[in-house]
Amino acid sequence: MSENLVVYSWGYGRDRTFEDLLAALPEDRWGPWRIPIIDVRRSRASRNPHWSCRNGSYPPEWKIYVWLNHLGNAQEAKRGEWLPAHGPNLMIEHLLIAEGWLRKTGAVVLVCAERDHRRCHRVQVAEALAARTGAKVAHL
Repeated sequence: MSENLVVYSWGYGRDRTFEDLLAALPEDRWGPWRIPIIDVRRSRASRNPHWSCRNGSYPPEWKIYVWLNHLGNAQEAKRGEWLPAHGPNLMIEHLLIAEGWLRKTGAVVLVCAERDHRRCHRVQVAEALAARTGAKVAHL
C-alpha cells in the first residue's frame, strides 16, 4: 500500500456544503486547494444547490473539479451497486483519468449524492482506484 496516496469518499446528501467537505478533510491535504474533486455522478444536476452544476459551470471555490460521468451509475443500478451508465470501455477510460489525478496530486475526493458510502457506488470506484494504486481509502 502506498502510504502517500489517499482516495477520499464524500456524499453530500440533501444538506452538506462544500465548506462541510473542507472541514472533514485533513487540513494538510487541502491547504492550497490541491485535492481534485472527482465528481462520479452520472449527472451534475442536484437538488442540493451547493452541488448542482446545471449550467455546466461549477462554484469557483472548487479549484480542481473533474466530472467523470462514465464512473456514474446507471439508473437501473441498485443502491450500493456499481453499474456504469455508459459501458465498461468508457468507465475504464475515466478510471484511468481519476488514477492520473491521484498519482499527480497524492489524493482525490470522490463526490456523489448518496451521503452513506455503504449505499453508494463510489465505494467500488474508490476500491478500484485503491487496487490499482495501493492508495488508502477514507470515507468522510
